[in-house]
Amino acid sequence: MKKKKKMKMKKKKKKKKKRKMKKKKMKKKKKKMKKKKKKKKKKKSCDWSAD
Repeated sequence: MKKKKKMKMKKKKKKKKKRKMKKKKMKKKKKKMKKKKKKKKKKKSCDWSAD
């Protein structure tokens, strides 16, 4: 029983990670759109500090 519980916990963690990755990808897409409008160099330095 203990082994099964551990496996379930691992699966839950994986699901959370996948959701986080999706959010990050969406954020990157939005940032790319912003980059096109404003100065490229300043936006890039902002990106790194935000991440």
